[in-house]
Amino acid sequence: MRALLLVSAIGLLLGVASADARPLGSPQDFPSCGAFWNRNQAVSAVQRRVTTCIVSAARRGRRARAVVVRSTVEGAPVLDYLFVLRRNDVIVLEDGTRDPWGGTFTRLRCTRLAAREGFPAWSSCRPAGSGAPSWLVPYRLPSR
Repeated sequence: MRALLLVSAIGLLLGVASADARPLGSPQDFPSCGAFWNRNQAVSAVQRRVTTCIVSAARRGRRARAVVVRSTVEGAPVLDYLFVLRRNDVIVLEDGTRDPWGGTFTRLRCTRLAAREGFPAWSSCRPAGSGAPSWLVPYRLPSR
């Protein structure tokens, strides 16, 4: 029994230490704050609720996730996946690959998350790899 517990503990530690490991479980395991798509319009009640939820989770240090879809000037969607792991630890995945004018996929690890003009705003970030992580399930954009 002790050997099984030791093997489980070592496996858990190795999984957490891995650079591309799942962040404390699959993103689907994180409580959802929801999603919104702002098409260069005024801040909606849904947008305000999602933003408040994810920023509050970051301040309190509780796991949460949200999807924010912004539109470029030309109208192309840019998806921001936000995962709060704990206080001062947020994974931000910026998916601009649907932008025909040169969007990329960026992975960041940030220590600050706040609300700015109705949107979540992250800062104090460092690069955290490239491309979409294997655990990410892409958000299905609603019909226009």
